[in-house]
Amino acid sequence: ALLVDARLRIELAWQPPDLASLVPFRVEMSLVQIAENRLAELVHHNVQGVEADSMVVEGSPSRVLLDAAKVADYLLIGRPDGVDPRRSGSIAAYCANHATCPVIVVPVRKAVS
Repeated sequence: ALLVDARLRIELAWQPPDLASLVPFRVEMSLVQIAENRLAELVHHNVQGVEADSMVVEGSPSRVLLDAAKVADYLLIGRPDGVDPRRSGSIAAYCANHATCPVIVVPVRKAVS
């Protein structure tokens, strides 16, 4: 992104828990806040020197990513290191097969404490 002066649009998908209608509104808002805090932390530690917009989007990860791909030049998907992106049910595999733009899948290593 730095080399080509690209602008990033970073999205974190979240889904309300099963039986969401039984979850109090304040709990749902707390879950959104947790997702927003996590996204802000990820952007802070991983996006430096690149113009970026970030947002938490409600929905399944596959749907959120494919919607974003409709207006993107590339779709970059992080996946846990060691997970085969070709396995059945993989979000990365689903997006690679259905996205309207090129898809790049990047293994993400857990930070060592």
